[in-house]
Amino acid sequence: MVMMFGSLLTVSLVACMTSSDDRVNAPLEAGEDALPARVVSLAPAITQVALQVRPDVIVGYDNYSERHQHRDRVTNVGDMRALAPEPILALKPTLVLHNGGVRPPEVLQAVRAAGVSVVEIPHERSLDGVRTLIRETGKALGADTEGVVARFDASCVDLPDAPSPKPGALFIYVRDNATMSMAGSGTAAHAMMTLAGLNNVLGDREGYTAITAKPTLDAQPDWLVFTTKGLGLAGGVEGLAGASALDEFNAVREGRVASVDDSQLLAFGLDTCEGVRALARAVRRVP
Repeated sequence: MVMMFGSLLTVSLVACMTSSDDRVNAPLEAGEDALPARVVSLAPAITQVALQVRPDVIVGYDNYSERHQHRDRVTNVGDMRALAPEPILALKPTLVLHNGGVRPPEVLQAVRAAGVSVVEIPHERSLDGVRTLIRETGKALGADTEGVVARFDASCVDLPDAPSPKPGALFIYVRDNATMSMAGSGTAAHAMMTLAGLNNVLGDREGYTAITAKPTLDAQPDWLVFTTKGLGLAGGVEGLAGASALDEFNAVREGRVASVDDSQLLAFGLDTCEGVRALARAVRRVP
């Protein structure tokens, strides 16, 4: 009896000594009893996978995930780039998944401090990166995702080959207030244009660059690329012709403007390869 009490005391002390950081960042393996019951997903690519394998546990998502979410009683907690902890914590989550893009970083610190498990899912903007995201999301949710990986691989069969020479392209991101910026290297847009066989004419610059009244580029792009939503915010192709920031581009004057669904073009999730095909079709290279 004394030995049993001593063993229980030792177990209790060890449990108390376990740091909260160790607990909140440890994903669960499939088959564990304590699977997450209330999950908030803060990236559309992660939300896509979670809905494939454990749709019943999703209670919240960021606003970029909204187009993938078709269940009732699931709450939009806001823009992942301008979040507050209160909408997340109000959902009483047991697990929050993100891809490193949440801003400000203090939000996730506050969620951790409240005792909620927070797991960052690696999200490299590449086809292998999507496969890793699928598997790591499954690991965090205690779910087998090999079937999801197989379906993703099937969607990527026979992607169009890059032409020679590659057409030059420039992706322009349009925010809700119609502010525009151009995508350089290290962006999801750059990676997608590369996969679609296009040459990003701004590839020698890192990240996004604001468009001035008269943007200066060494080479005129053959195509301007937008998300579907972004092109709509800009007033469509007709609206671009009247935008002083874009009027020096021959592609605007000649109507060489392509648009692709926002999620397919930028999320790097399960429909990435459909986005590659859509972009290749939009620049009229493939049927």
